[in-house]
Amino acid sequence: MNMNYDLLRDQIIRKTGTDTEGKIFPLALASDFDKTFYFRGEDPAYKPQDLAAVEKFRKRGNLFGLCTGRSLKGVTLVLQDQIRFDFMILVSGALIVDGNYKTIYKQCLPGELAEHLYIKYESRGDKESGTYVVIQANDTVYSFYDDYPLQTRIHSFDELKDADFYGLSFGLATPEKASDLTAEINALYGDAVNAYTNVCNVDIVPKGCSKGHALQILKEKLGLPWMAGIGDSYNDIPMLRAADHSFTFTYSPETIRMEADMVVENLAQAVDILLTCQEGN
Repeated sequence: MNMNYDLLRDQIIRKTGTDTEGKIFPLALASDFDKTFYFRGEDPAYKPQDLAAVEKFRKRGNLFGLCTGRSLKGVTLVLQDQIRFDFMILVSGALIVDGNYKTIYKQCLPGELAEHLYIKYESRGDKESGTYVVIQANDTVYSFYDDYPLQTRIHSFDELKDADFYGLSFGLATPEKASDLTAEINALYGDAVNAYTNVCNVDIVPKGCSKGHALQILKEKLGLPWMAGIGDSYNDIPMLRAADHSFTFTYSPETIRMEADMVVENLAQAVDILLTCQEGN
């Protein structure tokens, strides 16, 4: 799909003008984190042009936040004080927090189900993936291994007895294996969970949770009439479909490019397009 600039400008003018009391509604942009805003292993991990564009976007009174499969600590520990977000959709929509990390919405997995899924599928994880098998609970990523940074080691599920379980992630050796495991989990446990493929990872969250569902909740909670989304992978598809306008990248898989309204080179270009259209309001 390829929406032209005039249509986008008209859409923004209709949705984000002033209400009967003269209140001006801001634009809002929800961004995936990995390979969209944060590029692990690259130098720099945060692109200067992206940071500058987001700062300009927020200075115009607009809202910018994340929509990611990561936990809260999974984001904050690598953020390096690069930027302050206005909101964060975390663990593929199971948790939403505001800019002060206050919970706006959460949906949890039963602890018994999380433990069952871990035991059943732990052997399918690929230890070289860097994710392997992790548990997303409270604001932290937990694992039974001490080989990985940004993860808190546990020795038993008893240590998480009173935790809020938001999901699990399994790192697989190939995208094909991840896709196969996603299909299997959805077939066997689809009445209780949703599984999403994220390149070589499988993210498991409570039934009904998705980045798209969270986008709708956030719009309602914050009273936002219009929100755009940007992402690069398969677990971003619900967000791209739910957004009033969606972006993806030239390097995204073809399936993702077909889902998006516009294909851009980077986050900065998407932000510039939104700001240019907003100037017509």
